[in-house]
Amino acid sequence: MERPLGELSACAVPIDGTPFKDRQMTVALGIGCDGPKTVLNLREGATEKATAVAALLSDLLERG
Repeated sequence: MERPLGELSACAVPIDGTPFKDRQMTVALGIGCDGPKTVLNLREGATEKATAVAALLSDLLERG
């Protein structure tokens, strides 16, 4: 979750929440234009929580 993302070519970045054990995780997934999927980031917190999603997006921007 620390690697630079400047070289990644993604045509879509869906963000969604998913339960994991007894926690709710928010995940950003990069989908490349030619099909491969890459987990870009994940944070604990539901997608309904603006703070969790804002922190996730802020981290992605810092990484390129």
